[in-house]
Amino acid sequence: QSPTLSPTATVFNAAVVTCGGTFEYCIDTPFARWTTDLVIPSDGRHRVVLDTCGHTGNLSDTQIFQPCRNDDDQDTCAELNISTGTSPQYQSYCKTNDAGYVASSVVQLEIGAYGSESGCATLNVQCELITSAPTPPPTVLPPAAPPPPGVTGPNEVACGDSVEYCINVRRRRWTPRLIIPSSSSHEVTLHTCGHNGTMRDTRIYGTCRNDDNKPACLALGLATGTRPRWQSLCETPAYSAGTVLTLNIGGYRNTRGCATLNVVCVAVAGPGVGANAPQALEADEGPKITDEVESGSAVSTVAVAAVVVAIVVVIAGIVVSRRRFKHSPDAPELEWIDAGLPDLLDAASDDAVANPAHAIDSPTHFYPDGVRTVV
Repeated sequence: QSPTLSPTATVFNAAVVTCGGTFEYCIDTPFARWTTDLVIPSDGRHRVVLDTCGHTGNLSDTQIFQPCRNDDDQDTCAELNISTGTSPQYQSYCKTNDAGYVASSVVQLEIGAYGSESGCATLNVQCELITSAPTPPPTVLPPAAPPPPGVTGPNEVACGDSVEYCINVRRRRWTPRLIIPSSSSHEVTLHTCGHNGTMRDTRIYGTCRNDDNKPACLALGLATGTRPRWQSLCETPAYSAGTVLTLNIGGYRNTRGCATLNVVCVAVAGPGVGANAPQALEADEGPKITDEVESGSAVSTVAVAAVVVAIVVVIAGIVVSRRRFKHSPDAPELEWIDAGLPDLLDAASDDAVANPAHAIDSPTHFYPDGVRTVV
């Protein structure tokens, strides 16, 4: 027996139905039922309204079993001005209770026929908004933390910035916040290439890490400025849009001074990774021995070895002799030698500078940034 269907029907017994749609279903076996899923709209809580009013199929007696129940409701169909079609007195109408269903939830419908009836009919599905879904409040970040004492620089940086920072106390770090743009995931490049500040040796500790990267600075055409061989550059993986990063910038070991950090962001496709987890900082490497001095002349290997021997002599003298040293007006000129001293010499260096009376009458004297040798 061929069913007579309404002209709007396109699918029989659909697996999923939507609010505002009209769907054809057929009951081919007595007592069988059509089950289908309805997805509640995402804009808030809804009640569900179902009816077979006005259908023109060959099912003479429809019935709704779930999520609400009804067999015959000609009166309501008449109020809707659709009490027409096949057996209007046996058409069905019902709605769920006022509690409704939460946004985006899935509701199972169960539709069929009265008793052992079989045939085809039309189901109308409506969703009535009860309460709108609350709009989530915008994410408000707490203010970025200011730099620690002895460090200057802004609390927050952005993609495209070139920002000066200063490390005035040994081993302190500048930790500004960087927020990835909300438009897409981005890779970030951090570098100090080409800076003209007073910091002779920059270092990037987070979120990526690098100490010296002159080749990368050369590739950018920026291997200029203060000590190009000791300028830094590193790249991060792609971070998801809106990710909040904490950078960690400073100088190599005890290096102090000012430099410029450049923040370059490149948009990439894909989700990216989340915020960076706290990273354990790398242990400082051994002292750097450079073949450069401030005057531009070279220091031979023999001269460096001589400086090391002199340092040992001075330490022993500080501990044992504690003799007074006074620099006379006609003392010979002093020349800087950047020896990159190990940490164990820092205390003796600071003591000799702060208390000249503790220094030793020796050809070699300690100063904060290296060793001065009488020439």
